[in-house]
Amino acid sequence: MGKLQRNRGANYEREVANELTDLLGHEFRRVLGQERDGGGDVQSEDVDILFECKRRRSLKCLYDWMDQAIVSAAQQDMKPQSHIAPLRTVPVVVFRGDNAQSLVILRLDDITDFAGEVLGD
Repeated sequence: MGKLQRNRGANYEREVANELTDLLGHEFRRVLGQERDGGGDVQSEDVDILFECKRRRSLKCLYDWMDQAIVSAAQQDMKPQSHIAPLRTVPVVVFRGDNAQSLVILRLDDITDFAGEVLGD
């Protein structure tokens, strides 16, 4: 891996760590030495979650799937509801390759809404 790719990856890891810190209220940091020692890219000492960060030139199909989920969530929000407050459905993509585990994708901005829905605010 060249220096430009390493720098690009490290910059993205810092970006994710900063955004997670802002969104979740725990301090997230890059895991230093992970390239040498193995392990994930971003974590917090406060929570048991380890993030592996991938920055690629093209992930078109994943973004297409998320776009479809966003449209479906917006359509769901347009349906008449018995809720008093306006509903905001969180778009989530679940996918699985052959002979592999299912993976979940959601927009980082939606992580607090997702957790609130799952954990019950």
